[in-house]
Amino acid sequence: MSSSSEQNYQNSPVITHPTRDSHECGEATENSAGEEEKASHLGLTVSDPNSVNWDGPTDPANPRNWKRGRKLIHILALSAITLYANLAAIMFAPAAQQFAMEFRVTSGIVATLTVTIFILGFAIGPLLLAPMSELYGRLIIYHVCNVVHFAFTIGCWRWTFWLILILSGATSLLTLIVMRETYEPALLERKAARLRKATGNSELRAQTSNKRLNSRQLLGRAVIRPAKILLLSPIALLLAIYTAFMFGLVYLLFTTFPVVFQMTYGFSIGITGLAYLGLGLGMMLSLILFGVLSDRLLHQPRGATIARPELRLLLMVWLSPVVPIGFFWYGWSAEAKVHWIVPILGTFFIGITIFLILIPSLIYLIDAFGPEAAASAVAGNMVLRSLFGTFIPLAGPYLYKSLGLGWGNSLLAFISVAFVPVPFFFYKYGERLRMRFPVDY
Repeated sequence: MSSSSEQNYQNSPVITHPTRDSHECGEATENSAGEEEKASHLGLTVSDPNSVNWDGPTDPANPRNWKRGRKLIHILALSAITLYANLAAIMFAPAAQQFAMEFRVTSGIVATLTVTIFILGFAIGPLLLAPMSELYGRLIIYHVCNVVHFAFTIGCWRWTFWLILILSGATSLLTLIVMRETYEPALLERKAARLRKATGNSELRAQTSNKRLNSRQLLGRAVIRPAKILLLSPIALLLAIYTAFMFGLVYLLFTTFPVVFQMTYGFSIGITGLAYLGLGLGMMLSLILFGVLSDRLLHQPRGATIARPELRLLLMVWLSPVVPIGFFWYGWSAEAKVHWIVPILGTFFIGITIFLILIPSLIYLIDAFGPEAAASAVAGNMVLRSLFGTFIPLAGPYLYKSLGLGWGNSLLAFISVAFVPVPFFFYKYGERLRMRFPVDY
């Protein structure tokens, strides 16, 4: 839950010439090095003796100065949170049909919605929680969300969810033990509060306090700025529609795999989970490929001082034609009931290509909109993506029932073909569009 304001704080220069507070130490000579050395323990600045900052660039309380091992522990803890959150989104999918039978759900839309409604939370949650994290810090939001997720998962009372519950509980306990606050403005606010209590100087305030917004301003910015960027920037809007459709296709596959492989190939509910291996391995490989290739593609032409953000889109340009090929492969091989490994191989290529479209698109938005608006641009993209991921899969059961696996997936492939020129268009004309349609943040 990052924001542009956070990036501004982190990138702002730090004044490292401390002086002591007059309330605590009395009158002092402005150029007295001895007085400054004594006041350095308070973390105050020469330019504003009531402004609280870090105790120099090597202050161990600053998370940027933590030891490598401590940083790694925090990364692992956050990775564990991400893991169980994504597992919770898809682990229920193979059992959705059994759920429908047990609770006598006859509507295919309702049965599918039991899986995809989880994604709707990805659209709404950040709009509310991101501003709160800037007011109260990151750590308390993690802890509260972990506890709420744990409590509601208990209420699901099925072993599929209890496996998630075990992961959620273990991760919540881990974060409670090892994680500490990392948000600089929140840490400096707490330091200022301690100093106000210790010195009796009510004027002391964190250096970042004058840059922080109140709750109403933060909530307004969290909702209005992403919408403003989507509506006023052709790049943000078209890219959001394209990537949202790709994301919706992924979740359409997630929700229809159980029907396809149980009815076509006779997979049991337990074995159906293995049908996701093709898609999952493709996604994992896409992460590796992106890590290896992304920065290499961002070469700078001779004489250029800044690399064009559009260079991030080369992977999308190359791989977008593979998406429809993957759907043709998957659909017609399943329609012909050839060996089950063949359609799973088709989904492997779908997984690689779609994620090598989704990941570069986010990096492109960050580079294109800069630190001031990157978080809002990404937020708008994620909201639209989550909405598509929630509602596009609802058409899956009726699509396959009406057209069959072959023509149903062919329809998705044809729509994907229509989107193939989009990355090339952005790669060639993206810079012109950014210059022609700037957004006033």
